[in-house]
Amino acid sequence: MSRAVRRRVISKFNISDGSIIVITGANRGLGEELAKLFIIDGFVVVNLAREKATYIHERLVNVTCDVSSYDQVKQAAQYITENIGIPNILVNNAGVAQFDSIDNMSIDAIEETIDVNLRAHFYTTKTFLGGMKKSNKRCWIVTVSSALGYLSPAFLAAYGASKAGAVAFHESLTAELRYTNQNLKISTLLVTPGQLDTQMFKDVTANRLFAPVVSKEQAAKAVYHSMQEGACHCALPFYVRFLPIVRCLPDFLARFLRYASGMDQSAYNAVSVH
Repeated sequence: MSRAVRRRVISKFNISDGSIIVITGANRGLGEELAKLFIIDGFVVVNLAREKATYIHERLVNVTCDVSSYDQVKQAAQYITENIGIPNILVNNAGVAQFDSIDNMSIDAIEETIDVNLRAHFYTTKTFLGGMKKSNKRCWIVTVSSALGYLSPAFLAAYGASKAGAVAFHESLTAELRYTNQNLKISTLLVTPGQLDTQMFKDVTANRLFAPVVSKEQAAKAVYHSMQEGACHCALPFYVRFLPIVRCLPDFLARFLRYASGMDQSAYNAVSVH
């Protein structure tokens, strides 16, 4: 479906019916900025995270939850449904990163990265999707992956693998909804940002010419506008759109791009800092 057609078929956000959005990890970074934008537009925002958001608003509800635990996600969903309402937008945003070599990384760090960055997408979507299918509102499931899901640097194997898995998760979910004719009611959006100016990658200093840093405010606005326009993919900055092509290049060209971007060196430098 073309973007022009999608704009006619998919309505703008309707805030008059008490729209509820659940954002995992809305206590900081991109998630916090998204929460602010949706609150301004009249949404009730639920922060599903281990920690409460520092941002305070009457329409921001903190629900303490470790999204890597399916039992906790189910309990949180029950509380949200009974006390707030059935969410019609889910943003799987929570993420963690561990800079280290594969042989030095602890099993706990590997499991936490995969659990938070990938398994949590299954847990939250599985838990909230049923209510979305029964809802009479326009629904969205947003998958926040990363540019590193297409091209992973050295010393970030668990993070890159989890984000590549998130891309595959989004693709399968989108295909399932389309195959069962639920896609006109439940839209999906894949978000693949490059490096953001967040705490997670503050020690990474890649080549700014090849990979400029994007502010979390700019990224949040891009995601928000992508949903308003009925887009399927939000990739920023511009170079991220071409990263899937790198996987098709001869190895020597791919290695040159890695060297020119400084991605492996900057990740190695971050290991020494951590």
